[in-house]
Amino acid sequence: MADFGLIYHGDTEKIEGEFADILGDTGGRTWKGISENNNPDWRGWAIIDAILHADPALAKPLRRVELNKKLRASGQLEAATFERMKLRYWDVFWGDRNSSQTVAAEMYDQTVHFGPSRATEHLQRVLNVLNRKGVTVADVLVDGDYGRKTHTALEVIVARSGETPISLYLNCLQGMRYIELIERQPNGRFEDWIWGFSRRIGF
Repeated sequence: MADFGLIYHGDTEKIEGEFADILGDTGGRTWKGISENNNPDWRGWAIIDAILHADPALAKPLRRVELNKKLRASGQLEAATFERMKLRYWDVFWGDRNSSQTVAAEMYDQTVHFGPSRATEHLQRVLNVLNRKGVTVADVLVDGDYGRKTHTALEVIVARSGETPISLYLNCLQGMRYIELIERQPNGRFEDWIWGFSRRIGF
């Protein structure tokens, strides 16, 4: 079965970065992929605010490296981060029951960036075109809800056809989604972000 710890200590550390407070980012302040506006109840914000309260100057962009060093050193913050990422972005698609580490990693990445509904919708669409016209397994409803039928279809197709096609086409939909999101913004104001997004698409 897929191992969240391997993905968290690998992909999360490598891709999500650390503390960010980017003007125009609808998620607001972010720590390792946990955005404040989407996770206002997360206990980690109190830990971060306590560190900033002790030294307000750390909030300045020029002190960001020092701030991240202090945040990384907090065992409480690390525990809170691991807990939230697993609960909100892994358990929602039954990650521990996924037989493919590769597909689970891709689903986790998309769930962090797009939310569980969009990530599951992408998976459902991919499964429906890889099921050999319903011969391998029946089509699933594309509703963004990860449940028993979606999980069964995933496991059947992984067993019959392997994990590579699923991961490949999930990445294709991920890239298409980034382009759509950027195209919707006026005056190309988010076009600079496409270079960072490209690091999340692996083939």
